[in-house]
Amino acid sequence: MPKTKELGEVTKAAVLALLEIGMSERQVATKLKISKTAPHYTKKKQAKHGTTKLLVGRGRTCLSTPRDDRELICSSVRNHRQTYRDLRNEWALWRNVTCSSCRTRKKPFRNKRQRKVWLLFVGDHKDWTVDDWAKVLKSDESKFQLMPTPANLPVRRMPGEAYKPDCLAPTVKHGGGSVMIWGCFSMGGTGQMQLCEGPMNQVMYRATLENSLLPSAGKLLPASNDWIFQQENAFCHMAKSVKPWLENQNI
Repeated sequence: MPKTKELGEVTKAAVLALLEIGMSERQVATKLKISKTAPHYTKKKQAKHGTTKLLVGRGRTCLSTPRDDRELICSSVRNHRQTYRDLRNEWALWRNVTCSSCRTRKKPFRNKRQRKVWLLFVGDHKDWTVDDWAKVLKSDESKFQLMPTPANLPVRRMPGEAYKPDCLAPTVKHGGGSVMIWGCFSMGGTGQMQLCEGPMNQVMYRATLENSLLPSAGKLLPASNDWIFQQENAFCHMAKSVKPWLENQNI
């Protein structure tokens, strides 16, 4: 059975006083409009413990100290967008406690064919040394929204703070547009980045390689004549006009 509401101290005192003058437990319950068992348990608790107040240690103990509570409140006020999990993790760092609940990791989706190709690639290059990988120049494109659509994140705020700037999620139509950036990197650092005007096609990709790849290779791999260019298998990367150009450049 679920526990009933705890009687107030004034009611408990009235129960004991009425029992002292000779009233029965049922009469006391009727007079004070409380449950029939409340006078019995109140009398029993007074006789056993000498008090009717809530006993120390009853119920689940609070893990946080008053100082922890103040720190959590300050942290929540400083950043209204912190989730309960963020606060819990931050509190765990204060107390040197490891939380068992974890957030799911995000990775690019790979279908069965792509996973097979990646596995073959790993098997073919598992014995490569650091010097081998130092000759590799990797490139890829990334698309960025100028103003990403905010997720429906929880916000903790005080009454009247609903329209404070740090409690709002500003939105614009169509995400404010997007841009695509081509870039490359190696163990020696990052190369040039180039803004792609419109969707990437084979003509634009070849121009990007001419304008940004070759200068980046000269900067990052100046002493290597047998450097390796690694790219994704996008259609524009494997186009007929791109492959001959790479061969002519001895890439």
